[in-house]
Amino acid sequence: MKGRKKTVLIISLIIFAGAGVFLTFGRQLLSVNKQEQDTQYNTVKVTRQTIRVTVPASGSFEPVSVTTVRPDSNMPSRKVEKIFVKIGQIVESGKVVAVVDSSGLDLELSSALSNLESQKAKMESLKEKPTKEELTIAKSELDQAKANLEIQESNYKSVKALHEKGLASRDQLLEAEKQLTLARANFETASLKLEDTLKGADSEELMSVQSALSKAENEYLKARLAFQSTRIRTPVSGKIAELHIKTGDLISPSSEIVTVTVNNPMILKASVDEIDIGKVKPGLKATVTPFGFPDLQLTGEVTEINPKAKIEGNVTVFEVSIEVPNANETILWGMNADAEIVISEARDVLALPNSAIQRTVRTSSGLPAGSTRAGGNLPGTGMQRPDGVPFARGGQRAGGGTLPEGVIPEGGESASMTDMPGREGTGNIDSAQGPESSESRTAPGNMANRAIVLVKSGDETTQKIVVTGITDGLYTQIISGLEEGDEVILPKNRSTAGTEGRGVNPGMMFRAFR
Repeated sequence: MKGRKKTVLIISLIIFAGAGVFLTFGRQLLSVNKQEQDTQYNTVKVTRQTIRVTVPASGSFEPVSVTTVRPDSNMPSRKVEKIFVKIGQIVESGKVVAVVDSSGLDLELSSALSNLESQKAKMESLKEKPTKEELTIAKSELDQAKANLEIQESNYKSVKALHEKGLASRDQLLEAEKQLTLARANFETASLKLEDTLKGADSEELMSVQSALSKAENEYLKARLAFQSTRIRTPVSGKIAELHIKTGDLISPSSEIVTVTVNNPMILKASVDEIDIGKVKPGLKATVTPFGFPDLQLTGEVTEINPKAKIEGNVTVFEVSIEVPNANETILWGMNADAEIVISEARDVLALPNSAIQRTVRTSSGLPAGSTRAGGNLPGTGMQRPDGVPFARGGQRAGGGTLPEGVIPEGGESASMTDMPGREGTGNIDSAQGPESSESRTAPGNMANRAIVLVKSGDETTQKIVVTGITDGLYTQIISGLEEGDEVILPKNRSTAGTEGRGVNPGMMFRAFR
């Protein structure tokens, strides 16, 4: 019995020991698998993209032209008799939109016209030359007056002689004298008439008639305008956007009748932050998305920048006018919209997600700004080998292999940049100075737009220096150094939204940190 108990005890100990070993090594295996998973890397491919650098803006639409129609200034206050238009109606220039009461104005117009015609007839009569008949009559009247004068002179002398002899009374002498005076007056009048007929009207008479004619013309014009103003017309073509009156309203020359708008194109009055306004110029294109049509993208153009700032929600902004075509009149007055003003654009270019780009900014010491040579950091990249082994001098990795061109090895020796993409024969990387500017980011010949990426080819991983162009915040243009389809390693902590990646065994890769 003792032997059997001893055997059972030994077997139990062996089982417990085996379970302990299994649990211990199982945990270690899980830990190793987890560490391997943590060291996996994603990759992205170099693709072709259209990259736009834009400035955001938002605002509301206004018609390109707004005209408020009012009655003529010559129209007296009158009641509206009839309205011929409605809101939304398309009208042509000269269209009658409303008619007001015209009672009494037609009589005033008729009277003014008659007076004008009379004054015109007088003027024409004065300006005409005398006819042969008029001259004959004037001469005849003068001859008759002369003959009568001679008769009266002879009669007066006879009566006077008889009166002196006492053969004629005083009354007869006075009557002969009276007839002589009348004959002389008639002769003078006939002489003047003939003279006037021969020379025409005098200047004073012409001026008097001309003054009367001008007054008659002004009165007629005023009466005609007053009568015509009872038919209110639009001076422009467009769409009736507002109707301000109704039948029976009493209106005057200052009353608003209708508002006519021209809606193609529309003008987006958009607000741009003062931080971005310096980038915006007239002539730049913009992509406009109305709030009411989120799937509709319209291409507009900046036409005007208001130089006076305004405050919106404690933010200083400037108003920018963006002209947007509206042939179908889909956009309505007052609609809100967002806009992206295109500052620069690169179409169908090679591009990488920004998270795959490792930019370098050189200092006077030849190191990237803020970097050190301590530990196993890869100078100029912010990267470190997984094993932490420092890099050897002379561009050689410890344990073999050559550093990529342009990467400064441990000890500060600078590799030549002669063979860098887009940098032929321009010296070394230390020639770059200071932080990146807006110009340097897009200038292929400037060192500020150089970057380092890790490229996977099969089971091998290499570092490449690339020349970058513009960036829209998500993607960066690759000017040179890579080709379409190249697979670039993206560390797991740099995954990019919308980019498909797959795990890669790092092997001899370097780990990249921001």
